[in-house]
Amino acid sequence: MMHRDGVKGVGMMKTADGKDGIVVYVVDQRVLSQLPATVGGFPVVGEITGEIRAL
Repeated sequence: MMHRDGVKGVGMMKTADGKDGIVVYVVDQRVLSQLPATVGGFPVVGEITGEIRAL
């Protein structure tokens, strides 16, 4: 996922029903709408964070 433009981070998470999932941090709604529903059988949840910059 990190190779996609607008993706700023990727991590693991637990879904509401306690299963493992993938969280993808993206810059905007356009990028969010292009994410797949699953990767490798894991559900994908996108979260809009905007740009992430080091302090």
